[in-house]
Amino acid sequence: KVLHCSDLKAAQTYATQLQCGTVWINTHAEVLPHAPFGGWKMSGLGAEFGLEGLLENTIGQTVHISKV
Repeated sequence: KVLHCSDLKAAQTYATQLQCGTVWINTHAEVLPHAPFGGWKMSGLGAEFGLEGLLENTIGQTVHISKV
């Protein structure tokens, strides 16, 4: 979602109420490699970029090693 507003505090308040993965305030289409990018709920194909993007494409594994 893109918000254009002269009242930054109001725009930030409104942005927290939106159910979407990315909100741009007074800008648009800026994608940063360290910031997650993706939809919410059943929208899109999952997260890209940032820690969330990394976790989206990995599977955790637990390894137990005997002390003997």
